[in-house]
Amino acid sequence: MPTESDQPASAQSPAQQGKQGSNLTILLLFLAIAVLIGYIFGNSFQQKSDSSSTSLAAKQAELDATLAATNQKREQMGLPPLLGYGAEDGEKIAARLTKDAVSLAAYVESFRSQLLEKERLLERRNEELIASEQTRTALTSQIAKMQMKVDSVSSASAVTADLQERLALAESQVVELRKQLAQPSVVATGDELSAANAKIYDLEKQLASLLSISDVPISSNSTGHQLLANAEKDLLPQAQTFFQSLAQLEDKTGAEINQAFNRIIQQHKASYICTIQFDADSSALKSSEQTALTEGLSKIPDGTLILVIGYSSTTGDPSQNRTLSSNRAHECAKLAMEKKLVNQRVQAIYYGQTKRFSPSKPEQNQVCQIFAIMP
Repeated sequence: MPTESDQPASAQSPAQQGKQGSNLTILLLFLAIAVLIGYIFGNSFQQKSDSSSTSLAAKQAELDATLAATNQKREQMGLPPLLGYGAEDGEKIAARLTKDAVSLAAYVESFRSQLLEKERLLERRNEELIASEQTRTALTSQIAKMQMKVDSVSSASAVTADLQERLALAESQVVELRKQLAQPSVVATGDELSAANAKIYDLEKQLASLLSISDVPISSNSTGHQLLANAEKDLLPQAQTFFQSLAQLEDKTGAEINQAFNRIIQQHKASYICTIQFDADSSALKSSEQTALTEGLSKIPDGTLILVIGYSSTTGDPSQNRTLSSNRAHECAKLAMEKKLVNQRVQAIYYGQTKRFSPSKPEQNQVCQIFAIMP
């Protein structure tokens, strides 16, 4: 008896055939869905691919433009151009970029150093300009002061010329009157003699007045310096340093003074002329002292500076003694002006009280010392 498994396919029942048809329909439906999904995904991928290709082309164009601009700048800075992408591997590009960065850093540092140097140079030039302007202003001021002095000296020259003429006239009148009185053949009455003596006295007073007015005698060869200096700063430069050196002798002993005095004389190219002695409380020049000063001045060469320094003793009032030393220096300077040579200059200064010449004998400090200083 045949079993169920041994039955042929054609002998399947209608229910089995219906079931197989339903399965086929489902399979076809799945295939359709798969095809539809594949189409959708394929279309989407194609669109993305096209979009990616467009974006990549834009990026590449941008990269090419950037590379061209970079190479142009590198060429201006003297650097080698960068090769296109893909021509070198990443390590080489990184190494070259690192080297370029170092070169650029060095270039920037060099430029910065040059800029700083330029700034320092400009600063120095600015300081020099400021200093030059200050110097110019100072020189302009000095020129103006010198012009004022020149104008003053010119005016003083005219006044002095008149004084010198009046002095010469007064001196000649005094000399003439004394000659007349000295002649034994001239017999003068008492009134005439008194009148002549009175005239001589008046003329001598006029001489003294003129000399006191003309403290700074000016002639064609005069430099216009002050005859009697009231302070060290008023002395001519060579006389100033010499006077300052002598002032250092004040507190030394006798032996030290002699040694230092000789050294100062040699150092300043000076020579000692003479020492003029005065009576106590007096600035009048004795006849013997006038002769000694005249003889001393006659031995020094033309072109020297004659420096007179007045002193007083420590006996009495210091202020009065200072004035006394000034008067003594002035008297000696006026005589030196009369006896000097054409190109010699005369200047006087006073020290005041001193014990330098003798600590125990005040009268030996009542003096004026006269020196000649070579130019």
